[in-house]
Amino acid sequence: MEHIETVIIGAGQAGLSVGYHLSRLGRPAVILARTIKGRGASEVDDKPGKHGQALSDPERAIAELDAAGERVHRIGTIVARPAGEAPTIVD
Repeated sequence: MEHIETVIIGAGQAGLSVGYHLSRLGRPAVILARTIKGRGASEVDDKPGKHGQALSDPERAIAELDAAGERVHRIGTIVARPAGEAPTIVD
């Protein structure tokens, strides 16, 4: 089991930014948030088994979130990995 160095409370812009930058530094962290998984993206909105999975059409999800008035910030592109390997975020 991996040792977690940092616990981030909240998945707002600041919490996600801190988590992103820690991941870039190779520092283990966990983000705790009260949310509905995938809220606003019809492909994954509160659907079992979809959390943490790659979207089949990320541009559609971004358009849906934009239409709903959600603020969408691209901080990188998530590169999917085979099962059991962590995803990588690249610029």
